[in-house]
Amino acid sequence: MSSAAERSAISARAHAQQFPDRKDSPATILVIHDGLGVLRGSEKVMLDLMAGLPHHRWCVLTNHAEFADAAEAQGHVASVRLETLKPVFDHGFGPSSVPLLLRQARLVERLVRETGAELIHVNNATFSNWAALAAWWCGIPILAHIHSFLSRRTRVLLGVHAVDRIVGVSRAVLEPSLGDPSLHARCVVIHNGHDWAARSRIDRSTLRADLGIPASSIVLAVVGVLLPLKRVDVAFEALRHLPAELLAGTTLLVIGDGPERAALEDHARGLPVLFLGQRDDVPSLLAEVADILLMPSEKDAFPTVLLEAAAARIPRIGADAGGTPEAIMDSVDGVLVPPGDPEALARAIAELANDAQKARRLADAAERRLAEDFSSARFLEAFEILYRDMRHNSPSRVRRIATALRSFLHTMRS
Repeated sequence: MSSAAERSAISARAHAQQFPDRKDSPATILVIHDGLGVLRGSEKVMLDLMAGLPHHRWCVLTNHAEFADAAEAQGHVASVRLETLKPVFDHGFGPSSVPLLLRQARLVERLVRETGAELIHVNNATFSNWAALAAWWCGIPILAHIHSFLSRRTRVLLGVHAVDRIVGVSRAVLEPSLGDPSLHARCVVIHNGHDWAARSRIDRSTLRADLGIPASSIVLAVVGVLLPLKRVDVAFEALRHLPAELLAGTTLLVIGDGPERAALEDHARGLPVLFLGQRDDVPSLLAEVADILLMPSEKDAFPTVLLEAAAARIPRIGADAGGTPEAIMDSVDGVLVPPGDPEALARAIAELANDAQKARRLADAAERRLAEDFSSARFLEAFEILYRDMRHNSPSRVRRIATALRSFLHTMRS
């Protein structure tokens, strides 16, 4: 990222220093979320945010049944509404696009009136265009929480330019927006947080025995939804490049499920790979079973599992791509390798497997940085300050529409 772009993306720390550390009255916040299937990173981050700020009154509108159930299970969420919601203009314009946009915007407007919502938090940004229209009608601020990389066309069609704040989970995910002079001032980086003090106390030998893994094995782990962008295949190819003696004492855990599982199982035939499927005990598996975490993904915005591995005090090897370099400082608190390079990944694995002192040094440094830069407390404080700022410094409707139009025109010309 250029130095100008770096300055444009307001970090959570710099943003926090602009406002006094004082308590404010609780707010009613309407969360609008788009999702499908198992809970993934963006859902877990939003659930952690609501659980961490229970003094606010949270209301949820979603099309994601699993997310709705999880929100209700928290106990303190005021209301959860599960509806059939759809993105508008995500694939261009059609005859039903405008009626759908207006219908869903009216639904949000009614919910705002019913709940007294003072702010809208769009999680995943997919529903930004019609949610922003409702926010304009109601005169309340709105933010879009970006958890993935969006093309210029997608940003325009989804209406990201129409919100008051764009929160990115990394600088990398916001970089495409920073060239727009009317957008960069609205961009805020808030990295995901993790509770660095929470550690498993389960006996290491017990968990390994339960999985049929010898106590002496070097255990590698890949964690995530099994999609092509996760590049789990690179980890498999890296195994094939390990020295035979090291490979014989190595096991790779694949933790997660997804549409690519069958293909990946075929790819892994003949390799020491154990597919564990979807698990609720990932922190325990990292802390009590794994020796090294691998993150070969090339397009992850900011993988929370990197923070979980830091809390588990195991070294991390990641692809030098996406938001991973913001969580791993190469040779300081982890190792970065070129994306899509199984030979480089194999060399990094072998080095850490054969140098316990270096592996421990990197793991200890990652844990210290987790406490300093990526703690849950810092994550929650950054959102608390942002919410307060948005509630007290919301621009007028005319100014918001004018800003959105300038951003739209700038994007179309660029």
